[in-house]
Amino acid sequence: MAETHIDLLIASVTQPWKPPYTNSRLTLCRVGRIVTINGNVKFDGSGQQNYSTAVETIPEAFRPLADMSIISFPSCGFSLLVMRDGKVQMLGDPKSAYSTAHGCWMAE
Repeated sequence: MAETHIDLLIASVTQPWKPPYTNSRLTLCRVGRIVTINGNVKFDGSGQQNYSTAVETIPEAFRPLADMSIISFPSCGFSLLVMRDGKVQMLGDPKSAYSTAHGCWMAE
């Protein structure tokens, strides 16, 4: 019996995205159903955010399967909680800081 090998090419799609309180851009990357977001920002504002909704939304192709998927900014303890509908809630204080950003979730 002959062995058959099938190579699957999974396309990746990237798109810049601007988080709240900055003019910096992060990179959304989707490979299959896995979405990552990474980059570096300089926040332009500060102030405690307690689940307030940002104006910015995540583009449809990059939205998570589950609510409360996290984009973390570890240098300042600020987080963005991404909802299935693309809305973004802010948690913590961006502190006008420089910070890297990291997030990963499954998409439909």
